Amino acid sequence: MKNIENIRNVTIIAHIDHGKTTLSDSLLAASGLISKKLASELRYLDYDQIEQTRGITIKAANAVIHYIYKGQEYIINLIDTPGHIDFSGYVTRSLRASDGALVVIDAIEGVMVQTETVTRQALSEYVKPVLFINKVDRLIKEKRLNPDDFLKAINDIVRNFNILLEKYSESKISENWRVSFLRLNVAFGSAKDKWGVRLIDILEWAGKSINDVKSTSELLQILKDFLKYVYSQYKENNVKELSERFPVEKAVLEMIIDHIPNPREAQKARIPIIWQGDLSSEIGKALIECDLNAPPVVFIYDVKYDLKAGFIATGRVFSGTIKVKQALHMVHAGNDFIVNQLAVVIGKSKIPVREVSSGNHVVFIGVKDIIVGETIVSPELKNIEPFERLRYVSEPVVTVSIEPIDFSQYDYVQQMISQFAKTEPGIEFSINKDTGEMLLSGMGELQIEIFLQKLQRAGIYVEVGRPIVLYREGILRSSRFLSKETKEGTKFTYRVLPLNECFIQKIESQRAGDIRKILSECRILEKGTIIGYNPKYKNIVIDNSETVPEALYPQIKTTIDLILQKGPLVGEPCYGILIEISEFGSLLPTDKIDLIELNEVFSEVKTLILESEPTLLEPWQKFEITTPSEYVGDIVAVLNKRLAKILTIDSFKYLYKVIAEIPVRFSFGISNELRDVSKGYATWGAEHLGYRPVKENLEQLIFDIKRQKGLL
Repeated sequence: MKNIENIRNVTIIAHIDHGKTTLSDSLLAASGLISKKLASELRYLDYDQIEQTRGITIKAANAVIHYIYKGQEYIINLIDTPGHIDFSGYVTRSLRASDGALVVIDAIEGVMVQTETVTRQALSEYVKPVLFINKVDRLIKEKRLNPDDFLKAINDIVRNFNILLEKYSESKISENWRVSFLRLNVAFGSAKDKWGVRLIDILEWAGKSINDVKSTSELLQILKDFLKYVYSQYKENNVKELSERFPVEKAVLEMIIDHIPNPREAQKARIPIIWQGDLSSEIGKALIECDLNAPPVVFIYDVKYDLKAGFIATGRVFSGTIKVKQALHMVHAGNDFIVNQLAVVIGKSKIPVREVSSGNHVVFIGVKDIIVGETIVSPELKNIEPFERLRYVSEPVVTVSIEPIDFSQYDYVQQMISQFAKTEPGIEFSINKDTGEMLLSGMGELQIEIFLQKLQRAGIYVEVGRPIVLYREGILRSSRFLSKETKEGTKFTYRVLPLNECFIQKIESQRAGDIRKILSECRILEKGTIIGYNPKYKNIVIDNSETVPEALYPQIKTTIDLILQKGPLVGEPCYGILIEISEFGSLLPTDKIDLIELNEVFSEVKTLILESEPTLLEPWQKFEITTPSEYVGDIVAVLNKRLAKILTIDSFKYLYKVIAEIPVRFSFGISNELRDVSKGYATWGAEHLGYRPVKENLEQLIFDIKRQKGLL
């Protein structure tokens, strides 16, 4: 673990059911962690009972794989992640801790909506991808493709994946990271049947090397001959020979070693992206060099809560070495703690260790108040710039009210749910201060359902209300300028403006430092200094007068955030609103202006919102459904009934693909309905599209929400 050049940190990402966890089994078997005989059937990293029952991955799981390649020992820190949109927060967290991504794509379905989503996440974290095309046995057994059509099918996947790289990364990266068979960063095979190859393996089978091949036609002939050999093994029901001669773990792990950068190489490029501190400082240089002997810096990317052990936090060590009995500091929480227990993790097994050096993953056991996104450092670095916040592709859009079955346990249930909610990406738990009602929010119905199952397993039983959509409040046009002056002589002139769709889309794909540039590009405001930005609700405060003292910025941001927390229509948070300050004056020194006075000054913000065509904003999702042709009509009928907007219906390889957009409030129960009408043959994925104005029955919806909240 101290040999940084021979460490690889990789996350497996894919659309749901494309075979990530099945493939992981063979990779674990290569290190002797599980029996090779049971690989592809055990689904070892889906160790949670809910995962085993449902057959889907619902969390991220780690494994440390030891592999010998060309006479050298390698450590591969592997994270298996979920493919369902409701659990995409785990993908975001895991990619922060990784330097490479193993992208798994089903040979039949190709690049799907969640493939695009997770690839975009990887590229935003500057994580380099390699590609494994899985389930090619289906091309042989189900589609009965001849070798020419087989090669065309997998080549189409490579081309479509490279289009994603071009779409979501700058040209230099997309060219350097482009995948191809000749570059040997593409493998194909069958994780279920435990075989896989790269081009180098096929050439060795043919007794050739890459340098021996003189023309494209010669290469194609070798590929066709190899496929004829593969077809014959399937025809003779002799797949075991394929797995013994071309083990999938060899192709994939050696591809990872050859093409994923080691931590030192990766951090040179990644640290400037994920850490905004001074790169020329001593700690900045240590992070870039992944220095084992520097002060420790760790990013916490996963936290679990155990009833016996308390919080179990997993982090990536970016510099230094973590040791038992060492004193460390949490930058966000401001707490010091002593390391009592350290471990590395393989699935559900925690292996105690005395120290973990930079470039590796570390597990802290029993540290209080630790949360995901925390930066852990040695105490002398307590004023360090923390790592960039995690940027989730979705956010909670569905809420249910819950109450304990036994009200005498109200306080205990509240405390335990709070603890569990801290560990689950996309889950938020709150209590209505007026009614005492407990509210649980998540990215979708499935996430909430599974979270409640986890609570039951911990002995926490609650009754659940019907799902409620989380709305936002916005405006459709700009307001007039309004001047407000307090008795003490502090005066601001300001107005409110809507942030358009151009801004929202760009800010989702770029980092906070680009706000000023994006505002100009989207023709919202050409100048002004940013006083505050709320990344969750996309609200901005700008000083266009250039006269507001910088010392007031934090207080103004806090004041505006509190005012916009509850909109004037139904009390939902305001979203996508820009407050432009055009004039400032005060008879008081800056240090005499307090929050009470600022609250008085900005108390008219809600008045301006009501004058600016206020509206409710509702979350939308894009559904991408792949189905055999005979079920297209029934699936379209389900979507139409739910007022979806159908964008395209196209034949896609050997199936049909239906792409539609739908408001979340009309999507409840759609998974079961799609499964029923397609007899289980359809597969689908969803992508969060953000918030859009409610266009129909707005007044009725406002009335219903008010009645629901007891505001009428």
